[in-house]
Amino acid sequence: MEALQSIQLQLSFSLILSSQYSAAFDLKNAFLIYTFDEGSGDIVTDRSENGNDGVIGGGAKWAAGKNGKGLEMNGTSSKIVSATANGVDKVAFTECLWVTFTNLAPENQFGYISCTETANARYFYFSSWSSAGAPNDCIHAGTLDGGGNWGRGISTVRIFKTKQWYFVAAVIDTKNGFIKIYVDGDMFQEQAIATGDTPGVPKEIWVGASPENYQWIGGTIDDVAFFNVALSENDLKSIMDEGVMESFAVDKTGKLSTKWGTIKSE
Repeated sequence: MEALQSIQLQLSFSLILSSQYSAAFDLKNAFLIYTFDEGSGDIVTDRSENGNDGVIGGGAKWAAGKNGKGLEMNGTSSKIVSATANGVDKVAFTECLWVTFTNLAPENQFGYISCTETANARYFYFSSWSSAGAPNDCIHAGTLDGGGNWGRGISTVRIFKTKQWYFVAAVIDTKNGFIKIYVDGDMFQEQAIATGDTPGVPKEIWVGASPENYQWIGGTIDDVAFFNVALSENDLKSIMDEGVMESFAVDKTGKLSTKWGTIKSE
């Protein structure tokens, strides 16, 4: 009887969740996840199924993160580089992470996907650049236009202060034609863009820096995740509130597979 009641409660809970989260909210849609749980070493493991492990360099140091361990970046040379870009799509991108700044003078680079076979290498771009110059306390994100040039982007007003944790996300959807910026789980700004796939061949994924060698995070980062779909506000709130891996522990689509073993044993 207790087991049956547990199943009924789980079913009800799953139905509620399925109405709150998008169909895109699935771990299989992630192409890079760094939780920094290693806590040491010069390799950070990709927790997605795509094997985009990152090499840590440039003086980055292990430090206390938002959730467990994080990586402290020095604002001048620290970087994480994946030599692969497995799972990167051409239609939609989402990157989210926790970050706290010690230095807003540089253009803090949250994520950069480089590519080949285009006029510009910025396949995906997400940073704290300000058009007014330092301090770089805004958000700038975008992707290439149909001709392979830098042309579909967004630039926000000033946001950040130092010594404060922020959960930031950039969502780009080239099918439906928008870029959305989220700060601490809420949509901060939206920009319409021209539709059409992003051209080029993805090459590398950079976190905390870029191959252009002048954008560096000055601060600490944690729970960095990239998805090849446009996540919703509720999806991002779940990651922010529960943790990037923990948010997938209960299947938000209404399925019971991830909890079935627990229910059966009760």
